[in-house]
Amino acid sequence: MSLIFCGCGCGEQREEFDKYNIRRKYIKGHSPNRGKSHTEESRKKMSESHLGVPLSQKHKNGISRGLLENTHLLGHIHSEKTKEKMSNSQMGKHSGEKCNFWKGGISTLDNLIRQSLQYKQWKRDIFKRDNWTCQKCGWFGGNLNAHHIKSFHQIIKDNNIVFLEESFICDELWDLNNGITLCMVCHRLTNNYGNKKRINRPCESGDCPYRFGTSPKDCVYPHRGCGEDYETK
Repeated sequence: MSLIFCGCGCGEQREEFDKYNIRRKYIKGHSPNRGKSHTEESRKKMSESHLGVPLSQKHKNGISRGLLENTHLLGHIHSEKTKEKMSNSQMGKHSGEKCNFWKGGISTLDNLIRQSLQYKQWKRDIFKRDNWTCQKCGWFGGNLNAHHIKSFHQIIKDNNIVFLEESFICDELWDLNNGITLCMVCHRLTNNYGNKKRINRPCESGDCPYRFGTSPKDCVYPHRGCGEDYETK
């Protein structure tokens, strides 16, 4: 196979065609701009020129080949020290305003608490205690909800919780006796679901998530509370 000089002017030689029989002008890692850096204005122009431009199938195939060939770390396990260094190097780089999903700090206190590890652990403890069974209708497994007997929002209001850290030290918020496992249907029928006062609503058009008729007697789950008053005890 014929050899050619690298197009970057380094003087090194390489095979004219790679293993995919594609002609390559440069040695891998070499280019006419090797050792040079673009100005901020130049980078901005290059970025804008690629916005909204779909990749060709040839380009996609090239990316796939590159990923498949990048196997130098396949099966390699990092040491704990290396893992710690990698973690520390990324710390704070993608959080808050630096995150690409940042929308100006609009997350509510409610969402922050529900996304916390302490809240998720509280839910797991409720499910485990109740053996993953709805305490109203006996439904086992599936889409279960951990319901606050005293409203989640009312507890926050009564304890004047303003910051996330304050919620972690509020014993009432994490009291397991204030939680109960309910299936999705029974949860919707509680009097404080969605922080709204609930009243008796018959299983009419659009009301029951499992409705296949127009009245309670036509519901496929009539034993699960359709059309009944429900109050968690």
